[in-house]
Amino acid sequence: MANFSTQFRLIRQLILSERARYACALAALISGTLLIYLIPLVPQAVLDVVFNDEPEKASGISRAVITVLGGIEQVGDQLWRPAILIGILALTAGVCVHLRQRFAARAAQNIARRMRSGIYDHVQKLPCRTHESLESGDLLQRCSSDVDTVSLFLSEQITMIGRAFAMLLVPLPLMFALDWRMAVISLILVGPISIFSYTFFNKMRTRFLEKEKAEARLTATVNENLNGVRVVRSFARQSFESERFDGHNAKHRDRDNDLYRLMARFWSLSDALCFCQQGLVIGFGLWWLTQGSLEIGTFYFFISVVNMFLWPVRMLGRILAEFGKAFFADYGKPPDPNAPKRKPQPPVSPVFIP
Repeated sequence: MANFSTQFRLIRQLILSERARYACALAALISGTLLIYLIPLVPQAVLDVVFNDEPEKASGISRAVITVLGGIEQVGDQLWRPAILIGILALTAGVCVHLRQRFAARAAQNIARRMRSGIYDHVQKLPCRTHESLESGDLLQRCSSDVDTVSLFLSEQITMIGRAFAMLLVPLPLMFALDWRMAVISLILVGPISIFSYTFFNKMRTRFLEKEKAEARLTATVNENLNGVRVVRSFARQSFESERFDGHNAKHRDRDNDLYRLMARFWSLSDALCFCQQGLVIGFGLWWLTQGSLEIGTFYFFISVVNMFLWPVRMLGRILAEFGKAFFADYGKPPDPNAPKRKPQPPVSPVFIP
């Protein structure tokens, strides 16, 4: 199996082959993320500026939003203005999400088509002794499930990784501009959550590799029995083949069960960390709110923003798990340059036997 750096270089080459579509998807991702964070900024500005007895204490960003909407008196008399602005922002953000998924999906399908064509061409040129040394189930898995795994990663998981980072980095200037204390409190457990996701990714790599091997052995056993069913019956080997299949099936079940147990531990512990982060924001926010050093609109903004960027960061662990699956799928195993290739044979004329 190719090492980690080789697999990373292969996936990088696949992405660069569709760089134009992925660039459009990235632009739509950043634009949509910015628009999503502007949505809670509108009610925050209304609460801190329009419905506040001392609007001069509000941040410059909040006053700028009210100025764009027409001023304090206009917004106070016509509350439909911020409602329309929120609707426009949400609709535009939805269009950006659609464009992001569309460009990423088309790029991934083009890459998957080239991958299948390249694998087919490479398998056709392999010498006979290579086919004899490889398990048929392993080849079948490389040409089917591994290609689907990489295609899913390139169409969904890679954009979700970008979304997780964008959801965390884009609101930072707004958060520190509104209240630096709440911004620091909102980021206290982001580091531990990210480290926990990275640790989970490392464990997932080993577990998935074991599951891949078990699945390949199981697929090879089923394929051999289907192709040699007459031989098995002729030599009365039904019970032996049944026991062999049960053994491979049990190993595959156990490896798959280990993966689900690992996922269960990840979800439970990450939920606890995320709820602790939300509790810190609410607790410190209420304390500063009662002390009069925090505005109600700013408190609302931080509660909304923490919920928006915390869960994508938490989902980063699952995305990294799929990232590991794509890396350990041997779809792109480079051919051995020293391995002899079978020379293409000239077409054979058909022979008709009367």
